Amino acid sequence: MNAGEIPNMDYVAMLPMKLTPTRYTICALPSDHREWHTFAIHVEWCGGTAWSVKWIGSRLTREGEWAAMVKTYEPQVQFDFETAWELAEEWAAKIEVNGRTASDVLEMEKQR
Repeated sequence: MNAGEIPNMDYVAMLPMKLTPTRYTICALPSDHREWHTFAIHVEWCGGTAWSVKWIGSRLTREGEWAAMVKTYEPQVQFDFETAWELAEEWAAKIEVNGRTASDVLEMEKQR
């Protein structure tokens, strides 16, 4: 291959590849809303069959409390996917930012 030539990448198409989703996001606000990122809750893969529920910098524990500075490998924040998703759905509706839920934010905007 000469300098400046682009290498042939045909071999990449022959490699066995698998798509592995590692993060799902749910939010009670529309995805184009300016406050979406503060209300978004993420279900993140911890490896194997374990998933965690994350909101900003905290993870939901099995006791139903948000804990900061907890690593994904710690068992108290690990769930199976179905449980993690159900918890994320539940919390998406009731999480509060500055004392307001996503529903409150949308209702306030309707009144403007």
